[in-house]
Amino acid sequence: MNPSIVRRGFHAAMLAASLGGAASTATAQVFTNFTAYRAAIGGEPEYLHTFDDRAHETQLTNQYAGVNFGATVRVWDAISFGGGGTAVSPRNVLLNYGSAPMRLTFSGPTRMVAMYNPSIFDVIRLTFRRADNSIIQSIDMPTGVVTFAGYIASENIAAVEAVGVAGQSNGTIFIDNLEFGSGCASVTLQPANAATCPRGTRTLSATSSGLPPVTLRWQVEALPIGSDLWSDLVDGPIPGSVAVASNTSQPTLTVSNAQLAAQRFRLKVSNTCAAQFSNPATLHVCIADFNCDGHVDDEDFVLFAAAYNLLLCEDPAMIAGCTPDLTADGAVDDADFVLFVAAYNELLCP
Repeated sequence: MNPSIVRRGFHAAMLAASLGGAASTATAQVFTNFTAYRAAIGGEPEYLHTFDDRAHETQLTNQYAGVNFGATVRVWDAISFGGGGTAVSPRNVLLNYGSAPMRLTFSGPTRMVAMYNPSIFDVIRLTFRRADNSIIQSIDMPTGVVTFAGYIASENIAAVEAVGVAGQSNGTIFIDNLEFGSGCASVTLQPANAATCPRGTRTLSATSSGLPPVTLRWQVEALPIGSDLWSDLVDGPIPGSVAVASNTSQPTLTVSNAQLAAQRFRLKVSNTCAAQFSNPATLHVCIADFNCDGHVDDEDFVLFAAAYNLLLCEDPAMIAGCTPDLTADGAVDDADFVLFVAAYNELLCP
């Protein structure tokens, strides 16, 4: 993977109408403070380019995912060659050619764009444009110190131009740490397969991003595995199962009183822009791990033997939940012994 690009999820931002502090609308704002901006978006952007993986004075076109610079900029090593800029990232910034505008054209749906002005000499004007090149918004990034601007529009941003403001810039300008994204709901960390013991409890976790409000809902697949018949979960008993689900609208799902059969779960994330499903995660049940230590070993054999001698699940002395009744027929008998031996020979739970 290109070390200068991090593709990550993008959470929501509700931004101001101008850097000058004009009244904001409910759909578009600008942040001048990076910490406040990241707090508002709830995470990191879909794309973050630091430009530190390119050689000094590399001319940029389409070397970075999601954006084309159209040969209007070059990489500048602000540490070794100075030039009035201070890199926000470890080394490189972007420099325009002469006084011509930098033009950044986005290849996919884009609602948010943010960057730094690392120059202490130049006021930079950012102009956000539609596909027909008409202007959505223009904002000025002040100078004197390193400044930040983050903008989300109420419509798609096709391109942004950056240019020095006449009389407040020497023509050449710098920008650094470009980030942008669509704001569509997406899964940023997939849930992993997990295992538990009979009647045990286990959690499955995933993370998501997108412009708020983002709705989360865990789903369960109807048996058998691979049926691809999914239904939404609510807190309470899982349909067709003795298992119980909780936190079904949260990033971490809890499944308790797990049934013997393995089952698949996935997270649905949605907002007004899009809906996306996570990869399915399988919750395996290690059917003969009666003491829930992740192994089927001699300790489980002792527990099984005691249950086998009692035979009937209704016996008051039977292990809680009659978990050695692997066939779920109300008795711990030879059929259960066959299944136990197979699990015992495997030793490790899946």
